[in-house]
Amino acid sequence: MTEIDLDLLLNYPLIKKQRTTEGFSYTGVVEVNNVDYKVKLKYRKNKFIFHDLDKLNSIKNELNKEIGEKKDLSELKVLDYFRDYVKSLANNGGILINKSYLYRKVLMEYIEFTKFYLNLTKCQLSDDFMKIFISMQDENKREHSIVISIDDSEVNNIFKLEKYDLPIKPIKNNSNLTVLFDQFLATVEVLKPYFDFMEHLDNTAWILDPVEPKKCHNYRRIYLGENTSVTVRVDAYNIKLRPEILFLGPERIVEIYRDNLNSNLDTWDENGDPYTQLLKILGMENFPEKPADDVESAELLINNTECSICFTFNLNEKNPDIICRNEHCESCYHSQCLYEWLITGNVRRVFSELHGLCPNCEKQIACPIP
Repeated sequence: MTEIDLDLLLNYPLIKKQRTTEGFSYTGVVEVNNVDYKVKLKYRKNKFIFHDLDKLNSIKNELNKEIGEKKDLSELKVLDYFRDYVKSLANNGGILINKSYLYRKVLMEYIEFTKFYLNLTKCQLSDDFMKIFISMQDENKREHSIVISIDDSEVNNIFKLEKYDLPIKPIKNNSNLTVLFDQFLATVEVLKPYFDFMEHLDNTAWILDPVEPKKCHNYRRIYLGENTSVTVRVDAYNIKLRPEILFLGPERIVEIYRDNLNSNLDTWDENGDPYTQLLKILGMENFPEKPADDVESAELLINNTECSICFTFNLNEKNPDIICRNEHCESCYHSQCLYEWLITGNVRRVFSELHGLCPNCEKQIACPIP
């Protein structure tokens, strides 16, 4: 440990120094007047730059400008300068401590918002004025819950859509709470055909993955039988487009489904009902229904698709997604389990895959590299 590293440890014990490909990074917490401030400092090209200051990002550019004008700075001197700068602002009643303007703006926007929207099932402002929790129902009685956070590093566009359950396109921060919420409602309206289609699938097919479907999941893995399934992935914003389709199962069975699909691809009609069109190109009248008995359902799944390495069906909310192509084996594996198995033996890499021997039959098998 160098003398500088020792001084850093003694003066800033909560700062962690790490070597990077470009230089060094310093991440952690600096205490000023009994208040902890998160800091991320980088050293590259012989310069120190504050990369992220969390709740103090509003002063980041000014700090970087000032330290950029100084020469022969060590990491210790840079952190000392940061500490003194923050302490000076705090002692002089600077913007770091005085957030009354921000709180006043949030409160005024929140009051106007609640006057405008009267049919919300939930609307709550957190005690620290930094989050707004909103729940509402659309015209089909679907519940939608979001969290809007207050970005105090911004001067104007302080409202940020933080948590939501939609396959959503990015919505930029806004200075107006009502406008931001209107953009969210517009997105919900556009996605109505997508919700209808996914709910139809969930109600008529045996869904293997996701185990607990959410609105943000734009795919479904559907049980077909005989250790075979199909993953259907749609464009949530244009449900009329033909979905991506991927079969999983023993090659001798999957080949039949794949041939049917290839024969019917051109029959997809973007003006028709997407669910009907999906069954049509798969060459099916209906999807197999899930057994009414949960015990029978679980036993059938485990008997057909249990991972042959971890001996479970569901691992980290993922089902087995690789099947050995050897028709005398056809063992199922989670890609994570198979990857960890293969890297312990004699394998070769081919592009983004590992190729090795099946743990069960020792024939060739491949899995994607995470």
